[in-house]
Amino acid sequence: MTKTQVLVLNGSWNNNGNSAWLINKFLEGLKQEMEIEEKIVNVPRMNPKSCYGCLQCRNKDDFYCVQKDETFKLAKDILNTEIVVFAFPIYYFNMPGPIKTLLDRFVPSYDWDNNGLKQNLTP
Repeated sequence: MTKTQVLVLNGSWNNNGNSAWLINKFLEGLKQEMEIEEKIVNVPRMNPKSCYGCLQCRNKDDFYCVQKDETFKLAKDILNTEIVVFAFPIYYFNMPGPIKTLLDRFVPSYDWDNNGLKQNLTP
């Protein structure tokens, strides 16, 4: 039996805070239901780089970005993982900046011609 891949994105700077506690409880419960292979990434500590807004990704069929950095690699991991969990504190009624920066890097997944997500992405 293959293990289900689980990628947890911790958006808190505090590795021992409430978000970390919730992540651990979630993973404990999930392990009772299925076999998993887990990976936890602390997004703020990886210091994600902002999208340039260059739109070089616009006319590409695959998940392409001119920035070949850790953020791009993580974005590709997200696309290839079966279960992705975001866990973060709420600051001023919104997500922490590093999580927003990471999500902004998903511009390559947008289908500009059909106003939706690209189908069959090949990261």
